[in-house]
Amino acid sequence: MTVATVKVTINGQDYDLTYNGESQYWETTITAPAETSGSNNNGNGPGVGAAASWKGYYPVTVVATDDATNTATCNDQTDGALGQACRLKVLEKVLPVATILSPTEGAYIKDSTPVISLQATDSGSGINPTTGSLVIDSGTPIPITLTGSGTTYTASHTPTEALGNGSHTITFTVRDYDGNVSSAASATFTIDTLPPTLEVTSPTEGLVTNQTSINVVGIATDAHSSPVTVTISVNSADQGAVSLDGEGNFTKAVTLQNGANVITVVATDESGQSTTVTRNVTVSTTAPVIEEIIITPNPVDGGQTYTIQVKVTDTA
Repeated sequence: MTVATVKVTINGQDYDLTYNGESQYWETTITAPAETSGSNNNGNGPGVGAAASWKGYYPVTVVATDDATNTATCNDQTDGALGQACRLKVLEKVLPVATILSPTEGAYIKDSTPVISLQATDSGSGINPTTGSLVIDSGTPIPITLTGSGTTYTASHTPTEALGNGSHTITFTVRDYDGNVSSAASATFTIDTLPPTLEVTSPTEGLVTNQTSINVVGIATDAHSSPVTVTISVNSADQGAVSLDGEGNFTKAVTLQNGANVITVVATDESGQSTTVTRNVTVSTTAPVIEEIIITPNPVDGGQTYTIQVKVTDTA
């Protein structure tokens, strides 16, 4: 008997093979399916290395028929090593997407060991959850294992050592089951564990004045998260916007009430930390009252001493 036909079925499509007398193989050329086989959950898990990391395949059915109509079929599940050859593995070329959820780009953080939240998505072969890689500044890559299902996986990492005050950059990458590596997600943020410096040079603590309008003068700076925001309140009433120059100096005119006044100055940096200075100022606009003057003796002999007494009251 001689072989009459050889047919293959892949992804629901039938193909006839042609015998090649030179190679002595039945052959044909087929365009691979557009979608990765990695999304087919009929594999045994990822293999070793990027090119062998498929977790699924397209079954290939081969039917050979001789001229007596006897048939032989290859089954990808039951035919051992031959069945292994009946598994078409198709790779996608679309990269997975890596995302840093937090800290966000440009964030100011007062925690020196911030929780780093990560996300990876892939709609093809799927995220390989053991392939995450996180780099903090220029340090050694940190292996990241993600959890999830479907197209989305997430992970978090807390630095084992405190990050110093100042700017830091993190990058994150991940692979899919077809071995594609995502573009690196990156975020630069600032750690600031110290509150701003605030000095109020005027008014002085305990000032007593007859002026109902005075200037609050000072300087507010922060080494790691400028610009600093300054607010001023008088007796708990906000006094409006306070402008600072490039060096942090500020001057703000405020109105006081007659009697006791509490001036509160608060400097807040970008990480949310604040420093507060309080000044107690008393305003008195009422002049004292001279009630009585006594000169004893009066008249007084020339060259002799005398005593003068004055009674004064002040109700303010």
